[in-house]
Amino acid sequence: MKNALLRATVVAWLTVTTVAVAAFPAAADPNPKPKLPGELDGKLNTLLGMLLALGIFAGVAGFMIIGILMTLAFRRGEGGEKAGQLGLVAAGCVILGSASSIAMFLI
Repeated sequence: MKNALLRATVVAWLTVTTVAVAAFPAAADPNPKPKLPGELDGKLNTLLGMLLALGIFAGVAGFMIIGILMTLAFRRGEGGEKAGQLGLVAAGCVILGSASSIAMFLI
């Protein structure tokens, strides 16, 4: 009885798997290529390019602002706090520069 039940379970599993692979061939590919429909690809690339340009602008502006604040704080003898903010701006720039690599690693 146990043997027949096990055999029926295996046959059912193989049948379901075969039907799923035949119905969804992309599921059988271990590394499917991502595709976006039609014009969406170009629009999404434009949006991501604009966000990247904005992020680079914000990073450069952040370094300039922190530099000015560090100069003023140094004159007053309080430069340590601004050094931490400089590290945060640098970390943000590193994340911005490697965002696509990080996303592909996590996907």
